[in-house]
Amino acid sequence: FNFYRSRISASVIWPMAVLLDVEVPHQLRCQGIGTRVVQQFVNVARGKGAVLGFLKVGWIGAIAERDWRVAWYQRLEWHLLPIPQIEGFVIPFMFREL
Repeated sequence: FNFYRSRISASVIWPMAVLLDVEVPHQLRCQGIGTRVVQQFVNVARGKGAVLGFLKVGWIGAIAERDWRVAWYQRLEWHLLPIPQIEGFVIPFMFREL
């Protein structure tokens, strides 16, 4: 984790909450469900004393889908971590101060 720690602009990162696998079925998107789920995660994490949220952006398919998801999280105040490319393939990790 030291690699990522040096790239997070927050002065305090522990305790940290990790968000895994938010998936809204395609037919239910654009109804605010994902936004409510992520906000609930933030509220619960804060309530348990976390000061930072961390997530890996998951996607299946085209790179455009990955980029759409990154932009969506950015609208929810998450920040993209600069990480090195691995053979031209980037799995985005993001963080947010809670």
